[in-house]
Amino acid sequence: MNKRSESCHIVNALIRSHSKFGGGRQWAGIFTSNGISMIQVQTSSQTNFENVSGIGGLGDGSSVSLRGLLFESTPNPVLIADKVRKR
Repeated sequence: MNKRSESCHIVNALIRSHSKFGGGRQWAGIFTSNGISMIQVQTSSQTNFENVSGIGGLGDGSSVSLRGLLFESTPNPVLIADKVRKR
C-alpha cells in the first residue's frame, strides 16, 4: 500500500551497515569510510510511503529503505526522499 505524506518533514537517518541482500553493506561502507554516519532525509507531500501510513508511523530505530536525490551538504548530506519503505 502506497501513501503520500501530508506535509514536509525533516528527519535524520543513521546509516546502518546491515542488509538482508548484502547490497546495503557496500553502500554503507561508501558513506562511513568517508566519515558520514548520518544523512538528513527530507520528505514532502510528493513522497511515497510503503508499509507505513506516513512519517508519523516511523519511530526511533525503524528500518527503512530510501529512494531519492542525495545532495552534499554540511554537516550531513541531504536526501530528498521520493520513496520511503518501512522494512
